[in-house]
Amino acid sequence: MDYNQYIVIFFTAIIAIMLFSLLTYVFFGIWIYKDCKERGENPLIWILLLFFTSIFVGLIIYLLLRKQDKKNCHNCGSFISNTAKYCENCGVVVENTQQLQNQAKKTNGKYIIAGFISFIIILVCTVVVIVTAILGIGIESDVTINKHIYNTGFKTFSRENKVENNWSLSLKSATNGFVEEVKMEINNPQEEILYADTYCETIPEGAKLMLWLVQDDIVKSVDVTNLSQTLEYSLSEFKEGKIYVRLQINGVKDIKSKIYIK
Repeated sequence: MDYNQYIVIFFTAIIAIMLFSLLTYVFFGIWIYKDCKERGENPLIWILLLFFTSIFVGLIIYLLLRKQDKKNCHNCGSFISNTAKYCENCGVVVENTQQLQNQAKKTNGKYIIAGFISFIIILVCTVVVIVTAILGIGIESDVTINKHIYNTGFKTFSRENKVENNWSLSLKSATNGFVEEVKMEINNPQEEILYADTYCETIPEGAKLMLWLVQDDIVKSVDVTNLSQTLEYSLSEFKEGKIYVRLQINGVKDIKSKIYIK
């Protein structure tokens, strides 16, 4: 299975989680609505509880607090106990409607079953997303590759600005190996220079900030962890066209960087 297929699986799982989360709420909501109607309760309160808590918290609370099973009097329509032989409102003898009620419960049961099936699908898709993220399956993070990188980690307090061939970045911290990148344009490789002015306030032992330049099969890297002056890097080894400019954060923190081609 190639890279693009993994990407499709990853994002399909995310879309499926969102879709089946909605369906789970809908199925459980329909079941609660119909069950409330059978018991003579106001379904709006319970449906709101379901949507404003969580699927299973709302469902458990409803199952614990719902009223006893009731049926309609065929004469006046009042809700009476399921075991009553006489209507408490009009006094008429109540017909045996147990068979009809059992059929209604069987019909309503399909909604709660569908809700649980949807929830199981959500769990399966969540596992797929988590495993994919942890193992990096389908997430291209090779800093030397000549295409866009998808990081598997995270960063904090990041701000950047990219205008044509000028890229400024400030970043508090990031997981080890996290890569920030932009695409720049080389117009005249024999004359143009890449300038890099970087500063790392916090540099633990062994930590590094690496600058990577990638264009097709040409890959160059420079350690810019602790520059004493602006780096001037000749682009004569590259050709005219797009180039990936990357900063790989390996443990350094409180980074400020300005990189541009001129």
